[in-house]
Amino acid sequence: MLSLINEDIPQLLQIQPVFPFFLKAKLAESDAATREALREGFKNHYIGLARDYNRYMGSKEPQERQIGIFFCRLEYENLYNALQICLEKQETIDIFFCLDKYFELINDIPSNLKLSEFVCKAQVGYPPEIRTDRIGLHIVMALDRLAMAYLQTQNYPQAKESYLRVIELSQQLQGVETTQIKSSLASTYHQLGRVAQELRQYDQARDYYQQALEIFIEFGDRYSCARTYHQLGRVAEQLRQYDQGRDYYQQALEIFIEFGHRYSSASTYHQLGYVAQELRQYDQARDYYQQALEIFIEFGDRYSSASTYYQLGKVAEELGELEEAKANYLQDLVITTEFNDEHGLGISLRNLARFYQTTQDEDLLREVAKIFGTTVEELKEGIINTEE
Repeated sequence: MLSLINEDIPQLLQIQPVFPFFLKAKLAESDAATREALREGFKNHYIGLARDYNRYMGSKEPQERQIGIFFCRLEYENLYNALQICLEKQETIDIFFCLDKYFELINDIPSNLKLSEFVCKAQVGYPPEIRTDRIGLHIVMALDRLAMAYLQTQNYPQAKESYLRVIELSQQLQGVETTQIKSSLASTYHQLGRVAQELRQYDQARDYYQQALEIFIEFGDRYSCARTYHQLGRVAEQLRQYDQGRDYYQQALEIFIEFGHRYSSASTYHQLGYVAQELRQYDQARDYYQQALEIFIEFGDRYSSASTYYQLGKVAEELGELEEAKANYLQDLVITTEFNDEHGLGISLRNLARFYQTTQDEDLLREVAKIFGTTVEELKEGIINTEE
């Protein structure tokens, strides 16, 4: 009833479907007390495993993060079933936070949205008397994750409504340390800043970020300040205030390095590269992008590396290094295709069409055609001729 789940890891075995069916049939023959005891044991076992997996996925070590991802993928069905029991019993949802982290790391936003909606819907029925203590805090945290999923799917009205609800519920919590409540408020103001930023309401975004920053500084949460400095850098960048943007990014980077959080520094290196690029400081821009790319590769974040390859291509093109530009553009295309990123793919293809018009490099067309499994002639008709 067992088979290898992965030939490269022979010690891991997969149960054949007939075996769980057999066990469920035998379980149905047991008395109610036995079934409940087994159900409780199953739930508690996976709560413990979820905490371990979450700890691995939050590690600064790339290999440990991959271990956490691997086991969440392997155990997803069991973790989900245990989470259902937790929700029925109106208990801890630590398993949800583990699965949320898993979906975040594998960039599966639709699944994360579906899971978050399921959890928040289940928590609506919780009685008022438990909605203000630690369980209340978990309700707030789940709603925060749902708001993030709405933000990532560009459902900005729902995201804003959810974040404002988080603030309302956070202020009603009792039996929870003030520092936790304040931390929740600060994070929510930060996220409201992101929503406003996506809506191009930059002044409002800056106000929300400043509110978040004041609370982080008040409670000495220097690490969280880094995220907010990074976003303030993005706002300044979008307002073309590049010198101010660079200052904010440098403050963020200093904190990430101080805390030894190498992965978090990657996106800041990328943005510093973009600012330097806008200021026509191309050598410095390339250095920053290379540092970002090195970290993305180290941590196995292939998806994030695509935009950095794209920008490295832009820098190389500005410097007249056309072969280097082509290599980076193609690497970006491979990754965006691999992840079926339609938005990124559109940008990449329009850029490659422009680059081809500039270089008339037939080898570029052959490489692109190979990626899509088509011919150069079909490519010229259907893709390269697409207007920007």
